[in-house]
Amino acid sequence: MEKNYILTLNNDKKYALVNSLKYNDKDYVYLSLLSDYKEYMICEVIDEEVLEVKDKNLLGQLILEFSKIS
Repeated sequence: MEKNYILTLNNDKKYALVNSLKYNDKDYVYLSLLSDYKEYMICEVIDEEVLEVKDKNLLGQLILEFSKIS
């Protein structure tokens, strides 16, 4: 994934790249909606595709991992 800081996803909404991390050999990004910073998504990055994490257990673990990043 390129180092773009603003992403437009398939839902035509623009998100800011807040942070990224590697977890269990996979790449994840934390995105915040530009028009409402309270709306966020945590997504897995596969090649150039950004896929929202739907698994509640994985999502919880990723939130913990992102909270450790300063």
